Amino acid sequence: MIPAPRTGIDLLRGVFDEAGLAIPPLPSALRARIQERSEWTFSTRKLDWGLYGWQLFLTEVIADETQDYAAVGHAGHGANSYAISYFLVTGPLAVFVQVPWGGVYMDRKESAAEVRASFDLCADLIEAVQGVARTDSERLMLVYAGSTGKASVAGLTVLSAIRTSPARGWKSR
Repeated sequence: MIPAPRTGIDLLRGVFDEAGLAIPPLPSALRARIQERSEWTFSTRKLDWGLYGWQLFLTEVIADETQDYAAVGHAGHGANSYAISYFLVTGPLAVFVQVPWGGVYMDRKESAAEVRASFDLCADLIEAVQGVARTDSERLMLVYAGSTGKASVAGLTVLSAIRTSPARGWKSR
């Protein structure tokens, strides 16, 4: 019997499992479309540049020049400037998370734990936006660059809708 070809999500899971990493949360419609684009790079769309340059992907969303997609992978440069990048654009939400992982001087277990924790928070956010409609002019955007330790959130209308959602106990702060 000929084995069934491995899907993109199977390949992603295999690469991340082997490295001791969890895969990021992916809505089912996007999960089914994930493809391996190159070594350590998976997405639902053609990528015109590498994942380490997250600012280019953010620019597309701000200009409203992209459809829903997911992209995840490992990229970087030099000896220690490497990260797991996870980008998700779906409905009213755009997430750009880059967590340091895979650099020569990084503790692999600590870095993997930070990747998992970041993905867990993203899963909570994805669940919180379930049922929130996207307005024509606004998306909730989360940008986290672990190398800088800074996170930004934009999109007050969508954020207001999430804060009133009963999902996962989210409350206004």
